[in-house]
Amino acid sequence: MNTIYLKDILQQGDDAIAAASTFLGLKMAQLDCSDVETISGEQLSLLFSKIPPSWEFEELGKVLIAESMSETLGIAFFEFVNNRGSSQPLVAQTNKISYGTQTPKKAVQDVTPISIYFTSPSIPLSTAPSPLNPIKVLDKVIAEYRDYLLTEFRAKDPQLKAALEKAIDQPLFLAQEPFYQAHRPFKSGEKWQNLSIDAKLARVMQQRSGSEFAYLHQSQAIDHLLGQNASPLVVTTGTGSGKTETFLLPVIQNAIADAAQFRRQSGLTAILVYPMNALANDQFLRIQNYLKESGWEGAISVAKYDRGTKLKERQALRQNPPHILLTNYMMLEYLLVRPADREDIFANHRCRFLVLDEVHTYRGTLGSNIALLVRRLQTHLKDAKQDWCSQVPPELQRKRYPEFLPVATSATIKSVAEGEHSPQERIRLRDEAVQEFFSKISGVNKSSIRVIGEELAELQTPPQAVSPSIPYILWDLNRWLIRSPLSISQIVKKVKQEIPERSH
Repeated sequence: MNTIYLKDILQQGDDAIAAASTFLGLKMAQLDCSDVETISGEQLSLLFSKIPPSWEFEELGKVLIAESMSETLGIAFFEFVNNRGSSQPLVAQTNKISYGTQTPKKAVQDVTPISIYFTSPSIPLSTAPSPLNPIKVLDKVIAEYRDYLLTEFRAKDPQLKAALEKAIDQPLFLAQEPFYQAHRPFKSGEKWQNLSIDAKLARVMQQRSGSEFAYLHQSQAIDHLLGQNASPLVVTTGTGSGKTETFLLPVIQNAIADAAQFRRQSGLTAILVYPMNALANDQFLRIQNYLKESGWEGAISVAKYDRGTKLKERQALRQNPPHILLTNYMMLEYLLVRPADREDIFANHRCRFLVLDEVHTYRGTLGSNIALLVRRLQTHLKDAKQDWCSQVPPELQRKRYPEFLPVATSATIKSVAEGEHSPQERIRLRDEAVQEFFSKISGVNKSSIRVIGEELAELQTPPQAVSPSIPYILWDLNRWLIRSPLSISQIVKKVKQEIPERSH
């Protein structure tokens, strides 16, 4: 959920306050009241103008961040809401509030603080908003837009005003129809517990995913990267497919095995490169949560190297390189040109994986720069200082000096040559295009690159669909929306084409 800052919208004026009210009323944002002590009655009225009057304090607590309110501001909010429509009056004291029309002085220390009215033990502030109804949201946005236009372009002449209202009320004048598209579920793969990952980590994934099965592309990628015949890999699947886990879990499992084999010796086992810090920050927290929930938090070290990394933190990284390092391509460039960081952070590495997330963004000149960066990194890893346990028995040779594997994730990729080919031929053409692209980025032989795409489950029309209460046409509708987005009028037209007219 987005965050709106009260301080900012008060400075921007009434229009910004009214716009914020719309977002709050739709539960599309939360209001942070930090650094605001006072607010006028007119501003409060605007702020609450689009928030349903029926909302009680618990409901308001979902969009108002109570912890950010000062006591003075909290009282102002409380009194406004109380006077707005509460059936039982509440009295606000200087520091506390309580029910009733009067508060005895001796009871002041026992009454409830302001913030409690905007929270509830059963409905925490972090609760996700209820799903939006797209049709209702569109209707509300159109109504708001209509009101704005009629207010902004006021016509004194009655005929002109009527003509304007008539034009605005024409269907599809202010907004196009919403388009709908269905997405088939991804095919299921192996059970989490049957994958080549730690049993505790598998339980975490089962709990987080809500299923005992991984998606097929997840289980294929994990088994490939952790198998005996591992090779460079590109996972190209759509949004919401869990492609992050296709490399995070092998990276974590490899670090677990390294920590167990070498008694938690510091040293890089994987480098994760992101196009944006926001992605790195998100996945840094995700890795930490996975390690904490699986009980491996103390054994595996994870760190970020970005522009926010302070000198002391860089010194700590030089002294104890982490098992897993997250960075972006710009900072990886800096890391390779800073002598102290370069020599010490890569020292005694057992780097198995280089992950390039969202690799489809590396095109043109940027792609060329990334390709050169990857080659410089590979060269430095080969020449990095190895003064710890440099002589190992043959059975540990592959673990101490593992083969370096570039891995990439990408949004769904299609070959421009696909055309009207068969599904198998389209997959072959896609794989060739991806292999050609990633070979240029990573420098590895394209024949060694495995490409894993998404596989979608087929929709099966259940037998009960013949029942009048569950029309068969709804299952056909799913199939239509999978092929391409359709507007409501297009759906109606399609249904009319499929269902013959009844003769009277």
